[in-house]
Amino acid sequence: MKTEQLIYLASPYTDDSAKIVNERYEATCKITALLLSQGLYVYSPIVHGHCLIGYGLETDWENWKHFDKLMIDKSDIIYVLMIDGWNESIGVNAEIRYAIDLGMDVKYLDVNGEIQ
Repeated sequence: MKTEQLIYLASPYTDDSAKIVNERYEATCKITALLLSQGLYVYSPIVHGHCLIGYGLETDWENWKHFDKLMIDKSDIIYVLMIDGWNESIGVNAEIRYAIDLGMDVKYLDVNGEIQ
């Protein structure tokens, strides 16, 4: 029986404002580090991909959806970080729908990493 779970951490990212994008990235890093420090196994596409954007990659869901869906397929559960913009995010909403369609549990985290 599998005792360790891989968590896919969904969070908003793209915005017209570079300041908001950076704030979202920083908030996601903070929660990813918190979860890792608790001994959890977490994959965050934002933490993984943010540093790659400067090399010509796009930031929108359309360009990342195939990669992100593959990572969701490999995960056991999805956590949604409820920072500003999460409920309007095209990517986050698509990730939630995809996970639900796969029969995965979806848990929601507040800005302090507490499950709601």
